[in-house]
Amino acid sequence: MPRRIDLGRAVLCAGAALLLISLFTEWYDTGPTGWEVFESLDLVLAAIAVAAVVAAIRPDALPPGAAWALPGAALVIVIVQLVNAPPAAGDGKPSTGAWLALSGALLMAAGSALSLAAISVTVHVREREVRRRVPAVDRRADREAAAAEDLDADAGSGPVTAAGGGSVAADDLERTQPLTALREDDPEDPERP
Repeated sequence: MPRRIDLGRAVLCAGAALLLISLFTEWYDTGPTGWEVFESLDLVLAAIAVAAVVAAIRPDALPPGAAWALPGAALVIVIVQLVNAPPAAGDGKPSTGAWLALSGALLMAAGSALSLAAISVTVHVREREVRRRVPAVDRRADREAAAAEDLDADAGSGPVTAAGGGSVAADDLERTQPLTALREDDPEDPERP
């Protein structure tokens, strides 16, 4: 059954998750995380990330303009904070969290653009094909099973005489004599010379 996955929505969701994760990491080299350095922008960025995930999962839940507005707002907020650090950051330079937030905002913008361009990936999920059995192979397997049953029946009757005239136990005969030698007596065998 083919299943259609919108690539733009997947990228938008990944960017939103990255933006949300960035709030828990160090934004500036002075040590504060995204939650500590901002007064209210941390809540705005978290709300944008959650709204973007909702837009990715249920595109009909938000108005169509949200597809551009959410990534655009996140991108503007992150770029402004990279250029002009908040007072809580001091003279710190941008660190891991700020760059993760920028990457997340860019991914959100790319996902939004892909979603509006209607680019999608189709994934086919199907069962594994069952192998067909060839009748000639099936008959051969039945003959080998019958020959093996004959060997088992002979095992209980005592020693078997070998080709050289000596007495050999049935277990030893089974190990030394190939099954093809037992099939030579079969008149219906198509491989028989």
